[in-house]
Amino acid sequence: MIGGDFTVLSSRAYIAITGEYDVASGAAYSLVLLLPGLLVFLVQRYWAERRSVVSVTGKPSGNITLLRSPLARIPLLTVVLAITALIVAIYVTVFVGAFTAILGVNNTFTLANYRYVLSGIGSDAMFTTTILALIATPVAGVLGMILAWLVVRKVRRGRGALDFLGMLGLAVPGTVLGIGYALAFNKPFIIGNIQLLPALAGGGAIFGGALAIVMVYVIRSMPSGQRSGIAALQQIDPAIDEASTSLGASGLRTFRSITLPLIRPALLSGLTYAFARAMTTLSPIIFITTPQTKIMTSQILSEVDSGRFGNAFAYCTILIAIVLGVIGLMNLLIRDRRTPARVN
Repeated sequence: MIGGDFTVLSSRAYIAITGEYDVASGAAYSLVLLLPGLLVFLVQRYWAERRSVVSVTGKPSGNITLLRSPLARIPLLTVVLAITALIVAIYVTVFVGAFTAILGVNNTFTLANYRYVLSGIGSDAMFTTTILALIATPVAGVLGMILAWLVVRKVRRGRGALDFLGMLGLAVPGTVLGIGYALAFNKPFIIGNIQLLPALAGGGAIFGGALAIVMVYVIRSMPSGQRSGIAALQQIDPAIDEASTSLGASGLRTFRSITLPLIRPALLSGLTYAFARAMTTLSPIIFITTPQTKIMTSQILSEVDSGRFGNAFAYCTILIAIVLGVIGLMNLLIRDRRTPARVN
């Protein structure tokens, strides 16, 4: 949207497929884009997993030392306030632009942008995006917790490979993931005369391509739940699981009845992130959306490409409201569950 004549690999791959209809070139650009992404991810994993164990017992002593020197406080506060002002300005611009005819050209107040968005295609996109995100969120959260449980508790050999495979959805650039899905699932998978899998992406896809979009949402959101689950499980003594097993409980029952309640905050954190990520994902799904399945982020991109920035701003404000509303409900659920009961 803001690149202009400055070209990067992701935008070049997008133009090659959607503008030049050259799938082979788009795949080649994606391969070049994939290599540095995976390299950085592998380097990060190497440094993060270096063995360094520190044991701290007892209650920490000492007081927090506040930074009182103006020579240090003023520059730090200036940087923080500048970044904060930039972020606030972005949101204010989006909000004001949604109620403006043409922001910066014709600043007349209008509700036409919302009337356009809330009727026809806009309402359909909002409903479809929210439903698909709500479907993908629990799947991504539960799969992330199961992977974390397997990595920390069950798998001894190959746990690093399993953890790495689970994190690939985050390590692989979204453009590469979207092109991969578009190429892999745009035709039915047939062996002999038996169709094992129908087309999941493209114009002839089952459910209008909605299933492929849910799959992308899950793959992109699952790593967050996986990492939060691993962090939570590493703080729980394995003796708890061993006690359950010694009493005759199966591994699945131990996970469902013992482990899962203990890591519930991590699960809810993963669910919150999964929903927000699904609602705001763009780069992977622009290659697999169909006329039957309209997604809000894809519609925002279409409005910007057509020069209708007011409609795009209105889409953005509604998208932000939906995401913040669901996150607020999840935080309220966590707070209510954690509030201790009063004893009279």
